[in-house]
Order: sequence, then C-alpha cells, then structure tokens
Amino acid sequence: MKYNILQVSNIVEGKLSLLGQNIDLNNVVFDTRKISFAQSSVFFAFTTENNDGHNYIDQAYQKGIRNFVVTYIPELKKHKDANYVIVKNTLSALQRLAKHHRNQFDIPVIGITGSNGKTILKEWLQKTLSAKFKVIQSPNSYNSQLGVALSLLKLNATHEIAIIEAGISQANEMRNLEAMIRPTVGILTNIGDAHSIGFENQKTKINEKLLLFSNTNQLIYNTDSTNISNVVMANQPLQTLSWGHESTSEIQIISEKYIDQKTQVELEFKSRKYKVVIPFTNKQFIDLSMHLIVCLLHFKFDQNQINFALNSLDVLPNRLEIKKGENSCILINDSYSADMSSMQLALEYQEQHNKQLTRIVIFSDFDQQTSKETTYKELAILFQQKKIDKLLAVGIDEQLHIFFEKLNIVFFEKTDDITDFLNKNPIENKSVLIKGARKFKLENIFENLSYVVHQTILETNFSALENNLNLYKSHLDNKTKIMAVIKADAYGSGSISISEYLEQKGVDYLAVALIDEAIKIRKSGCNLPLMVFNIHNDSFRKLWDYNLEPEIYSLSLLKSLSSFAEEQNITLNIHLKLDTGMRRLGIEENEIVELLKILAFSNLHITSIFSHLSASENDQYDDFTNGQVSRFKTMYKQIVEVLGYRPKRHILNTGGVIRFPQYQFEMIRLGLGLYGIDETQEVKNELEKVHNLKAKILQIKHLKKGETTGYSRSGKALDDTTIATISIGYADGLMRSS
Repeated sequence: MKYNILQVSNIVEGKLSLLGQNIDLNNVVFDTRKISFAQSSVFFAFTTENNDGHNYIDQAYQKGIRNFVVTYIPELKKHKDANYVIVKNTLSALQRLAKHHRNQFDIPVIGITGSNGKTILKEWLQKTLSAKFKVIQSPNSYNSQLGVALSLLKLNATHEIAIIEAGISQANEMRNLEAMIRPTVGILTNIGDAHSIGFENQKTKINEKLLLFSNTNQLIYNTDSTNISNVVMANQPLQTLSWGHESTSEIQIISEKYIDQKTQVELEFKSRKYKVVIPFTNKQFIDLSMHLIVCLLHFKFDQNQINFALNSLDVLPNRLEIKKGENSCILINDSYSADMSSMQLALEYQEQHNKQLTRIVIFSDFDQQTSKETTYKELAILFQQKKIDKLLAVGIDEQLHIFFEKLNIVFFEKTDDITDFLNKNPIENKSVLIKGARKFKLENIFENLSYVVHQTILETNFSALENNLNLYKSHLDNKTKIMAVIKADAYGSGSISISEYLEQKGVDYLAVALIDEAIKIRKSGCNLPLMVFNIHNDSFRKLWDYNLEPEIYSLSLLKSLSSFAEEQNITLNIHLKLDTGMRRLGIEENEIVELLKILAFSNLHITSIFSHLSASENDQYDDFTNGQVSRFKTMYKQIVEVLGYRPKRHILNTGGVIRFPQYQFEMIRLGLGLYGIDETQEVKNELEKVHNLKAKILQIKHLKKGETTGYSRSGKALDDTTIATISIGYADGLMRSS
C-alpha cells in the first residue's frame, strides 16, 4: 500500500487530527514488538476482550510511529507531531482500507476456503503459478478478519495473480471476508469436523463458506463430496468448475492407478483427455492435488506443465513449529487443532522430515468430531500405517482405549502427567510430533522438551522469510533462477532448517562459504545444487562425494582441481568467478587465454560464470556498476566463444535485483535481502524482519542520578534511572564495545 494519512482518513471515513507530516505510509502495525519501519507505518489500536491497543500508543510513538488509527485520542500531550484518525471500530477501518486497496487491482484473485488443507493448497498454487505469473499470496495462515486485510494490503502493481486464504470459525464471518477479497476464482477444499462448534450443522457451515464465492467467475469443488455438491447445486447461479468421478463433473476422473507411491490419473475436460501423475497416494493429498490441477487448467497450463508442477509438490504445513529437542530429538509442534485431516498432514510431514529418526506422537483427545469410535478406529490404522514407534495420549475416555490396543501407547488423564512421565523416562534420538486441541496446552510439553543452551534466543520468522523471497521474485522474469546465499549458518538462522524451507519454496540453488557447511546441509537430505565459495586442495574429494559445486576464482585453484578430476577420472561442476571491479577474488581479463587452455583438456564443466557488484545499492556509483556489467559481458563472450557452450550468468546481488533488473541474465543471488536487509530505498519498507533476538531480564535495579554501572564505571545515570541486566554477551556474539 502507499497512502498518506489524509487519504487513509478519507478511505476509512474517519475524523482526522493532523498535527504532523502527511507522508506516504507503506505498512500497517498493531504490535509494538514488531515495528521495523516506523516512519512509514500507521499504527492501528485494536481493542479485544483481553487487551487495548490504545495502551501502547506511547510505546509506538517512542519507537518512531507518528500516524495512528484509533477510537479515541489518549491524553498524550507530548505527542505534538502525531496524526490521529478517529473511527468507531479500528478493525472495521482496516478492513475498509483493505477493501479499497483490493479494488485498485483488476487481476485474478483466487479465494480458498474449507475445513482443512487451505494453507498447503495455497502454497502449491503460489509455487506452480509463479512459473507463468507474478503471484502474491496471503502469508502463512493469515486467513482471519485481520489476516486477510493485512494480506490484501500487500498487493502492488507488479502482481498478476493474488491467492488469498479465508477461514471462519462461526456464522456471520464470511461476508466481511468476501467484501474484502472479492475472489474471481474460488476453491472450496472440503468440509470436515474442524472448527464446527460455531455452526448449527454441516449444511449451515457449507452455506456460510459459499458466501465467499457470491461473485466469483468460477468455483472449483469436488462433486464426489455429496454434502458439498448438494448445497452448491442449490446455490444457483454459482458458476462452477467441478471435478470428480461423476459424469456430470466438468472435469471427470476416468481412471486412477497407484504405482510407486504415486497416483496416475486420467482426466477428461472439454472432450480432451489428460494424463497426470500425482506424487501421493493419500486421499486427502490426491484431492488437494486435483484442486490444484483444475486451477492450473483454468489458467491454461498444458499437460506437461501440470505434470512438472505436480512433481515439485511437498506437504510442509507452514504452521508447524520445529525445534531441536533434548537428547538429539527433533520436536514438531502442531498443538493448534485436533482432527483427522490435520493429523494426517502433520504425520505426512513428520514422515518426510528427518527420516533417519524413529517417530513418537504425543496427542490429545479429538473434541470436534461426531463419532469418536469411528474416528479412533481410523486414527489407530493411520498410526500403524505410519509406523509410529510410541504414542502418548491425553484426555481420551477409557472405553475408547480398546481401539489402540495393537499400538505401543500410554494413556494419561492430564497434560502434566505426560510431563512427569517424560522427566522420568527421557527420550533420545526421536522425531516427536506434538499434536492436540488447544485446551490441553500441549505446547507446554514442546517447551519442556526443547533444547536450551542459555537464555538468549534468535527467532526466525519463516513467514517473513517467505514474504521477502516472494517480493524479490515479483521483480524477476519468470525464467530467472534464484541462488540463495545461506552462508554463516544462514546468517545465524540455522542453515538446515532454512535450506529445507527454501527447497520447499522452489529456490533453484544454494550457496555457502565453507565446505563443512555444505556437507552438513547435504547430509540433512537437501537435494538442491550447492555452490561453495571457499575450497582448498584437501577438500576436493568431498566435492565429488557430496555432489558439491565449487567457486573457482584463481588459475592456481583451477589447475589443482583440474588435475584432481583427471586423476580420479571424474567430472566436476564448477562456478567461475570473474573480477570485474570488486578487486578481491576472481579471474582477471588478462588471464582468460590461460584459463581457456586449462579448460580445453579438463574434466571440469562450468555451470555458471559470475561476478560480484561492488556498489549496486548506491546510485552514486551507478556508472561504475554499469562498467562492471560491461566488463562481465565482454569476458563472458570471450570465454563462451571458445568453450562451445553457454553457462548460466549471474552478477546481481540483493541490491542489484531491484535497481538493475535489466541485468538479471539467467540467475541472481539473494543474500541479506531474504532476511529483510536491503539498503535500496525501493523495497526497504516492503521487506519484513526475519529475526528477533530475545534475552531474559536477569535483574532490575534503580540507579540514582550520578550513580555508575559496569566496568570502568562506563555507564552513568544522568537522571534517576531504571536499568535491566539481560542474559546476552560474548557467547552470543555481542562484544563489550557494543
């Protein structure tokens, strides 16, 4: 978004108190803990049952916010340069702003709702449609009255398709969402037991969800789901694009075959046959895949493009929280809901993640299904199929224990009883899935089992990482590949988790500084091509053993690696670095003749040729940057004329992606931009902060004016002051001089 406070006031029909500057605003904030770009942000003071955002206005002001949307102006006389928009309801005002913003764009908007699978389908659609279009999606599970509004405000002129998820938990919620989203294409995934308490019956729930599609051009749904089909048919004049085995379906499933954990499906659409291969045999994932296929057909994907898209699918639910546990365990926290469908998703992910570990599931009673006997029969079969080593269950009625008698299971009355059990019977080298209804507070078990070194925590927000990745993608041509730089343990984020996530999100290459980093990532199961910036002669064998691709920046290194490859009779992929002006590492122009002589009789294959821009983010040096690119083109041409093939080219780093899109070539490199750091002004306000560094307060003291604290009495209280000592220091990389 890009509106000044006067425009915001007009859009939301509020009363404006304009005391400060009327500058462009790019961000909405409502949590003072998450303020990144204060000057260009507007603070919405939301009032809930448990909190009042007006109590935090002073904190927001102290952090630099000068624009507020409120229901009343608090007594803050010192805020003489702040602007206030006064409205009756701040959430309604935000929704009105989002609705206005959505109406500025005449693009296809895909609206997704249903009981389960919405987020996964949204992720699949974003990944596959991005092959043809500039796509924006609602981040993570932003499907609420607030989340939808925030998602829509991220729309900008570069986007060609938007994918918005809509979730409701009770009646009379969908009309607000529909008014904001106005989807042109709708997808109703399924209707299950999740979030059913707020509805009179299933028919009422389906009718409420169908309100999202009141004005859509096409509604995609499954005719095999008779409960949905009957209600849809009664809601004429909905325009549909149905699929299923029924002959009345617009897209009919003719046949299905299960081969090698995949499902071969033959479809008929508009008298034309399609053969597709879905990489799952689980019914829920087949259904989600069919929704995806139908949507891709709607957007004119052909059979080959659809099969290519299906081959890249994954089942990573974004809401899962993953941590290292005590005793070399991996913990997967999904303590948000307890129903069969979401349990299937979580188990699928546990099965994919860290396959070398045996699996334990800690779960609670399912409190939203109609027949517990049927549900627990199915659940027991599912646990057997997934080969779960051990089960810990809480809150399940004793008469239902019989359904789990073939499993290694222990039952508990209360969550605290599980904690006591685990304290006495510690687990080692396990993958632990924690899955249950909110009321059981299984997240406490997750925290108790988590591995804690000390009281300083660096949190990585994967939703923000995804936002930043998608932002840069929106500035790239569809064919431009992305190399993600995750050196230094992904800048402290954890390279294994980050590499796994980026692989799921369709990044093409990874790059690290050291070979040990690359080996660790490769051992974790990552299959992406991996470039290593710094290698030495004693690590050549590891390049071959772990399928790694080195950066070659000197003739001496090239000669040594070439000799090694010839001796071993192997072919290695390399990335050739040219020095075009950075004046650190790289082959120079006067070395190209010698370079080509070495390559002429070498077992080395050049995958890419690249260089590094010195000042891409600084317009003061644009002439120098253009000169670097010119030298790069010249040197590349000299090499490929003799080489006989054309390696990929890449010269743009994070700053260059935005400022020099004409130099994308075949690939770009993203480093700090992924984490929300980019010195260029064009996208600075659109990036999201990925990291939060947290430390525990150890003690609070009150100093009188003139008292000192710290070594050499370096801290002096100029007034009566309150100080806090926090648990952060040398071990966390914070030097004394900081």
